Amino acid sequence: MTLLFLPFLLPFTYGSNILVWNPTLGHSHVRFMGNIADILSKEGHNVTIFSPHVDPRVTPFGNKYPATTIQFNSPYNNNDDWMKMEIIGKSLWEMPPVEGMCLSFDDWDIYTEVVHGICRGLLDDKNLLHRLRESKFDIALHETYDLCSVGIFEVLGISKTIALSALGMTAYLNEVAGLPPLPSFIPGK
Repeated sequence: MTLLFLPFLLPFTYGSNILVWNPTLGHSHVRFMGNIADILSKEGHNVTIFSPHVDPRVTPFGNKYPATTIQFNSPYNNNDDWMKMEIIGKSLWEMPPVEGMCLSFDDWDIYTEVVHGICRGLLDDKNLLHRLRESKFDIALHETYDLCSVGIFEVLGISKTIALSALGMTAYLNEVAGLPPLPSFIPGK
C-alpha cells in the first residue's frame, strides 16, 4: 500500500533541453561556458555543448559533469588561419597598444574569416543541422562576441537565447540591454 503513494511523494521536475555554443576560441572562454554547462547539468537539465573548432591548442572540454559534446570542424577553416594571428602566443599584456581595441585590424580580419568559415560550414552540413534541429532545444546559450551562433539558433528554430559575457559589461552590451553607459569604465561618456 505504501508503494502506491510513493510516486506522489517524489517532487515533479522538468529539466530543460539546453544548447551551449562553445567554440574553442580560448581556454578561459571554453572553461567559462563549461562551468555554466556544469551548473545546468547538476540542476538536472539536459545539456548539449556545441563546440566549433577554432584554436587547435584549446580543448573543447571545459565541463566536468555529463553533457553531450558535439565537435565541429568546418571544411572552410584550417589551423593555419587562426595561428597567423598576432595575438596568438603572446599575453594580452605583452601586446602593443591598439587604440580602443583588443585585436589589431589584421587579427580582426582573421577572426571574422574563421567565424564566417564556421557559419558557412555548418550551414552546408545539412545532416548536422537536421540532428541539432531534431534535438528541439528549449533554450540556447552563447557568448556575445560570436554572431554566427545567433543566426544558427534561428535556423534551428530556437527562439529563447541567452547572451553571456566572460568579459563583463561593455558599452555595446549596455546599449543592447538599454542601460546607460558607466562613466567609471568609459571616460568621456
